[in-house]
Amino acid sequence: MTHPRTIAVVQSRMTSSRLPGKALVSLGGRPAIEQLIRRLRVVPEIDDVVVATTTNTTDDVLVDFLDSSGVMVFRGSEDDVLDRLAQAVAGLDCEYIVKVTADCPVLDPGIASQVIQVAHSSDCDFVSNGMVRSYPDGMDCAVVKRAALLRSATDAIDPLEREHTSLHIRRRPDTYSQHNVHAPEDLFWPELGLTLDTAEDLELLDRMFTELGPDRLFSCAEMVTLLRERPELLAINTQVVRKGDS
Repeated sequence: MTHPRTIAVVQSRMTSSRLPGKALVSLGGRPAIEQLIRRLRVVPEIDDVVVATTTNTTDDVLVDFLDSSGVMVFRGSEDDVLDRLAQAVAGLDCEYIVKVTADCPVLDPGIASQVIQVAHSSDCDFVSNGMVRSYPDGMDCAVVKRAALLRSATDAIDPLEREHTSLHIRRRPDTYSQHNVHAPEDLFWPELGLTLDTAEDLELLDRMFTELGPDRLFSCAEMVTLLRERPELLAINTQVVRKGDS
């Protein structure tokens, strides 16, 4: 079955305050961003993947790695992330953008696929599984119509809306049609942190690759089952305070 052309755009940079260089840290024997791109590339509804990073020289090493891996890269503003994202998609031939951050290297391809399918079938401007959090943190996926994203980048004035690239749209449900995808009961665990923000997160995620298989694209359900059975693993990053979404 054909689907509207859909491209995933990954926001990434090397200057994270809590875990500098995290996009290229080794996770399950591969750079973290490679783990995420591997997962995005098996989602049937995603036609291509682009990484949107910054023009800072600190990101040269990231760009070099992506270039050598055959991944499309766009470089733009570090602070005006919405502009960076808009400029990245402005020249792309697609109808939908799947917006993902590099903080989510174990994003479940099946969950991403579900969110994209809802976006395609509902014809909403914006579909996300994070407007009302129900999935574990790290399963975040947002699908936005390219036209809506470009419009929001033109209209957004609030600096917070320039930093958090979905905020302008989410604040205006009367202007942009939107829908939230809720987790099924067996995956409902909104306080669980499966993102890569800190050294503790890195330790946990790396342990999960060891337990579940370094080359496998294991699912959210497998991660949830493992952590329910192994409280000593769950305790590794329980105390990490999460920042707001993008």
